[in-house]
Amino acid sequence: IDTAMKRVPISRRIWLSKQACGHCAVGVVLQRRRKQDHDHCPRCGESETASHVLICQDERAIKKWNYDVTILNSWLIDRHTAPAIRLAIIQNLRRWKRQLPPTINSLSTTLATALATQSAIGWNNLLIGRMSDCWAPLQQQYFTSLGKKTTGRSWAVSLLVQLWQLSWNQWDHRN
Repeated sequence: IDTAMKRVPISRRIWLSKQACGHCAVGVVLQRRRKQDHDHCPRCGESETASHVLICQDERAIKKWNYDVTILNSWLIDRHTAPAIRLAIIQNLRRWKRQLPPTINSLSTTLATALATQSAIGWNNLLIGRMSDCWAPLQQQYFTSLGKKTTGRSWAVSLLVQLWQLSWNQWDHRN
């Protein structure tokens, strides 16, 4: 995570730490600080917490999420992500946004373990950098099978940066 943090501007590092602990400028925080007289999400009207920003079910939020996850999917393809890993990550991020349980079924026991581990940590936590340590070795196996010199670790670091961008986009475009 330290290596990934060095790849983002200081302003995003500050935002990420506030997002991770629930102290970014969202409705409940702004109301508590007396910056506004309500805690409503500007999109859907529900109480707005840091976690709500990511799971907001407003049509605009879902549209933005789907667009950004499509961008992430393209990034994963461009980075030669193992197809099963790419599908598992994209499918479960989409399920998480719709507040559905994760799918852990897999033909590969190592992928099933990565999915189960990430599900235990939480898919919301993946978006703020709490990634299962199973993903990088699994991707490394794929790179090795392709004869690529890229490492699973460098792929995971880059993936974290992409996931932070996905999170930021949800927060930044909520009005």
